Amino acid sequence: HGGLDMDLFYRVLRAGGKARYEPSVVVLHERTTQAGRLSRRHAYGYGTGAAVAIWVAGGDRFGWRILGSWVRMRTELLAQALARGRWASAREETIVLRGTAEGLGGGFRMVRSGRKSR
Repeated sequence: HGGLDMDLFYRVLRAGGKARYEPSVVVLHERTTQAGRLSRRHAYGYGTGAAVAIWVAGGDRFGWRILGSWVRMRTELLAQALARGRWASAREETIVLRGTAEGLGGGFRMVRSGRKSR
């Protein structure tokens, strides 16, 4: 699914690595259609949920804080979309949140079955 970049970044930081904010750097993402973006929202949420589950199952309780911040942000975006009548955005956030919940379950199942990598 998704979330591999976030998982790698998190593990590097937790291992003592350093990150640097560089405001002049611009990241360009591939342009996509609304349908293309929508098709990736579930995997995006799933990867986040699975990564958190793997971290927490490995004894890293900080993962719960990451999850709390993630869910709070996505829920606020959903509420804003609903308040503004932006139904496509609300649908996207709902898919991301559902993917996150399913990813949590999937991540914990992976750990229980002995599979460490996603």
